[in-house]
Amino acid sequence: MTSNYQKLKPLIENYIHDEKPIYNGFDKTEIVGYTVSAPSVVRKDFTINKINNLISKHNLNIKVFETKEMEFSDRFVISKI
Repeated sequence: MTSNYQKLKPLIENYIHDEKPIYNGFDKTEIVGYTVSAPSVVRKDFTINKINNLISKHNLNIKVFETKEMEFSDRFVISKI
């Protein structure tokens, strides 16, 4: 996950901010995803679409999605498949 995200990060650093890692369990050794913010709620769909296009263009094994709790905020998740 981390190596794929590090390849993607320079391409999307102008589209996202406030990045927080999501760990696998309580030991905090394996990162399974990142919670990030779009510039605004209005631009969120554009940002997710742009990141999805970059992921498919570079054949990365990660995905972008939003949980039900994030539906009305500017937050979304980038995680491994």
